[in-house]
Amino acid sequence: LISMGNSFISEGMILPELIIFPFFLGASYGILREGASDSAYLQEGIRHYFRVLLPGIVIACVAGITAFLVMIPAGLIMGGSADLASFALTSVLVSFIFFTFFYDTAAVFEEKKVFESIRRSIEIVVTMPLKVLTFYLALILFTFVVFMAVMFVWTTLLADSLEPLAAMTADEIQQYAMQPELFFGLIGESGLFITGVLYSVAALFYIPVVVAWKAAFYLEYAQGISLSRTASPTEIQGEYDEKGRWYKY
Repeated sequence: LISMGNSFISEGMILPELIIFPFFLGASYGILREGASDSAYLQEGIRHYFRVLLPGIVIACVAGITAFLVMIPAGLIMGGSADLASFALTSVLVSFIFFTFFYDTAAVFEEKKVFESIRRSIEIVVTMPLKVLTFYLALILFTFVVFMAVMFVWTTLLADSLEPLAAMTADEIQQYAMQPELFFGLIGESGLFITGVLYSVAALFYIPVVVAWKAAFYLEYAQGISLSRTASPTEIQGEYDEKGRWYKY
């Protein structure tokens, strides 16, 4: 989180985070998979970096194209309704996340390639939807609890700066929400610093817990499950006659 004058700049950090995050995931899953010490963290991150990054790029591109194609007819049907377009976009993104959430664990724990890891994630969700849905709900609940805890601390620390919001109308509050520079001007430089620190602390706590939780779920329930797995064929009994012809029972 970087503040420059009255501007609040966080977009510049998005790309570096997207580049670094696959390294973190690959290293974390690699350490858990191999049971290695923290000294192997860098090695595991390099080893699995592209194994995690490339499927993520494919999923993001396909999700973006799909969302764009869905929003066009949705906008035409409702005369360019922003609410419907937003709903269509959200539905597409949620669907992609729901079915491809385990692509990274499949890529590292089972050493799947780009499209195989995506297919593997979909396979897991389709094979055991109740367990996966239960895991998602628990993860959402955990996220909500962490978010509310952070918001409580943030509101408490910035109570004096946020006090003017209590006297504003709904339209004025919406204006502040739509124009971040107004809001960040309200909380000031100290508020920006506190926000950045809380964000960092929450991320340092939340992300490792979720990664470890996801890995544990995958190792316990998902690894080894295959939708395309077929039962081994029953051995057919039979015998050969005196002319070498084989007859089954």
